[in-house]
Amino acid sequence: MPHKICRVCKEEKDLSLFYKAKTCVDGHRHICKACDKIRKDTWRQTRIATHNEQCRLWAQKNPEKRKQIRKTWLDKNICYFGNRKRHVRQATPTWANQFYIEEIYTLAKLRTELTGIPWHVDHIIPLRGKLVCGLHVETNLRVIPALENLRKNNSYAETD
Repeated sequence: MPHKICRVCKEEKDLSLFYKAKTCVDGHRHICKACDKIRKDTWRQTRIATHNEQCRLWAQKNPEKRKQIRKTWLDKNICYFGNRKRHVRQATPTWANQFYIEEIYTLAKLRTELTGIPWHVDHIIPLRGKLVCGLHVETNLRVIPALENLRKNNSYAETD
């Protein structure tokens, strides 16, 4: 396995621990992923204070515009979540087992708390798919990592 020395920590590491970069001679960056993460986190922490201060000053100078932006944002979210609730309610038949459905949502919450990785409840067949619409029933629900659910993007994906 090819190795490379990180310019920051001076350790020799496997190439898989470096991000790829087409512009570099060997095709990998000169800083390992761990050192790069520390560098980015440090930059973010120093930048957050400045960013928050700039936002606060802008909000003080533009109170009407800020109020309008917040109202628009709130209206969009209220509309989205209201529609979502309505679609779930319409897609839930009377014979659906509410106990099992609540257990599935509880499982997603527990997995998120225990692993620190966000988990979502996914409709295997989406409630509002382009080709087919599913039901909000326990047999159409599964708990999957949030990233996988977001990649699925309201499309039909077969179960494993």
